[in-house]
Amino acid sequence: MSYFIRKLKLDLKMAYQSFVREFVQPPNNGLRLLLTLLKNLLCQSANPVGGSVPKSAGLATLRMEEYKKTMVDEHDCLLCIKYTLRVMHAREELIEDNSGLLTVASCLLSNFSKSRVTALEILSLLLTGPSSVDKVLDAFTSMRIKHAESTRFKMLIGMMYIKGAPNVIFQVSCLRLLNSLLNLCRSANMRVFLQYEMEEAGLDCNRLQESCQGDGLEFDDLRKEIREWKSRYIDVSCLLRKIRSDMRAEGNNVAVTEFNYDQQFGSMYSKYRST
Repeated sequence: MSYFIRKLKLDLKMAYQSFVREFVQPPNNGLRLLLTLLKNLLCQSANPVGGSVPKSAGLATLRMEEYKKTMVDEHDCLLCIKYTLRVMHAREELIEDNSGLLTVASCLLSNFSKSRVTALEILSLLLTGPSSVDKVLDAFTSMRIKHAESTRFKMLIGMMYIKGAPNVIFQVSCLRLLNSLLNLCRSANMRVFLQYEMEEAGLDCNRLQESCQGDGLEFDDLRKEIREWKSRYIDVSCLLRKIRSDMRAEGNNVAVTEFNYDQQFGSMYSKYRST
């Protein structure tokens, strides 16, 4: 099977869009089959030792080799899915497939770093408008419930702080996805809410910027995504202070209530999260 996945990966990458379109549309339904295969590969990788302890070192080595092979197949399958998204029909089909989206999102927790990056790239490619944002957020909600996260994006953002140069590419892909989610929000209110949720999950761009010390395209891309986050960041507390200052400067006698907006918004967020 590994040979056929690799061959299909090359075909989908190099072929004309007409071939990809024919592959994903009925009666071939190639994208649906790839998602089913990816789900099966995830089940295999979740239990690499077959539920029993190897009785010999040779058997343990064999099972480890099978596990590594499954990881490579998983990554190749994700690449096949990514290359089908060259055609709009595939994007529309995947964004409407809640089960397929959850399968792709589950690869964000893969033990293979390349699979995590490719899964992020797939989700970013699907973000074309507010409706697609809702679908991707639903997938993250299902992930939160499945893995008992305290908030959405918790484990994803936690992986961003793994030290090491190889993790920079993951940081870039992750921050690019988060920026895309924010930029395509239906309203400023929703953007502010998502900002707060991501920060509650542990996102700190200042911390990322401090660790972004290096040369290379991946570091340039990371700095670019950090600038994107900061340039579009909506600081509600700063805006409220400006409004109060402007009102006092104009001699407006209307009383402006002073209270902890972070605390108030935090309690509202907690109520929403518990529903």
